[in-house]
Amino acid sequence: MASSPGHHALVIGASGLIGWAVVDQLFEPYPSPSPFRKVTALVNRPLKLEDSFWPNHAHGRPELTLVSGVNLTYEDDEFVELLKENMEDIESVSHLFYFGKMQ
Repeated sequence: MASSPGHHALVIGASGLIGWAVVDQLFEPYPSPSPFRKVTALVNRPLKLEDSFWPNHAHGRPELTLVSGVNLTYEDDEFVELLKENMEDIESVSHLFYFGKMQ
């Protein structure tokens, strides 16, 4: 797929209260169209896209990808490898939103 203009947001901890709300807001076209072409929601717990209550894809909204089952407690290098294995386009991420638990 050819890359389109716009940014790619990675939201870590997207199934929590604040993370979910941030993903939801990234799809809102108000007050102007989203600057993101793609949003990747990263969650630890099992979650299906149809159970997430995020809006369906529509013209003018970013593409949404959900990556579940990613444990945030790995060491940095292990976590990066895990992301590379589970996200086919990690190199296109331009913005990172982190809402995981700090240890």
